[in-house]
Amino acid sequence: MIAVPGMCAATVACGSSDASGSGSPEWGTEWSSAERLSSTARLDGPSPVALSMPFAPSPVAATDGRNDLTFEVPVTNTAAVPLVVQRVQIGSADGADSDLANYEGGSVTANMNLVGDNATPTDRLQPAQLGFFFVDVAMDEATPVPAGMKATVSVRALETPPPDQPIPGLAGMVDESGGPVPATLDTSVTVQVFDGTVPVIGPPLRGDGCAAIKGCCADNTHHRRGVWSVDGRLLNFERYAIDFLGVDREGFAYRGDNTKENYVGCRADVIAVADAEVVSVLDG
Repeated sequence: MIAVPGMCAATVACGSSDASGSGSPEWGTEWSSAERLSSTARLDGPSPVALSMPFAPSPVAATDGRNDLTFEVPVTNTAAVPLVVQRVQIGSADGADSDLANYEGGSVTANMNLVGDNATPTDRLQPAQLGFFFVDVAMDEATPVPAGMKATVSVRALETPPPDQPIPGLAGMVDESGGPVPATLDTSVTVQVFDGTVPVIGPPLRGDGCAAIKGCCADNTHHRRGVWSVDGRLLNFERYAIDFLGVDREGFAYRGDNTKENYVGCRADVIAVADAEVVSVLDG
């Protein structure tokens, strides 16, 4: 099994390939800068949450005929009391009326994790906690890909703030008895959608077939939820990562006992997915 991490979207064809990588398209160069387009927060006044979109969403042509826009929205609680995320709305940044996706209740919980815990879903943020909300918008071919995306996060306070630490933008959202009232504050953030060249790569294993598993986009896998600190920045560089598993013509990864030697991919040639040179090899 080979994990292929990367921020690039990839179209993968499994099958025979020339080890030299000849015939593979050259890697696009535009994505490296487009992926780092800065996001812009939009709000009318102070807010208890800080939002950002550190990487531009890239349209991925999926095998179901739809385009997936996949990205993450980091949400930081800057208030002195816990906050609950009640709703996340995803729409076009050009002000179109219809929402592309709307998360409420259990769907909010299922798609948010705290940094450092990519296995436990949550809709609660304690003071100073940072959560990542994972978004996947699947659009059919008739729906045009927007030039920019807008994420609106709605929160409410769960406790009465200390008198000397009022919640910016949430005045009056906690009643005199200390109980939360059903009112929310919306904060939005926008980011440009990546429109550069998406590289196409070949299969990483020589042979007749392979299965691509744990790939993009909506599933809660260690790839999709893998947020790491790289060079002092929080990145999800495994957003489009795929594990490749060699399989035979009937779809079996191994025959007989579940031992390494019986796997189709055991001792299969690992080949370049584009024009490349092998610079090092690790065995063991």
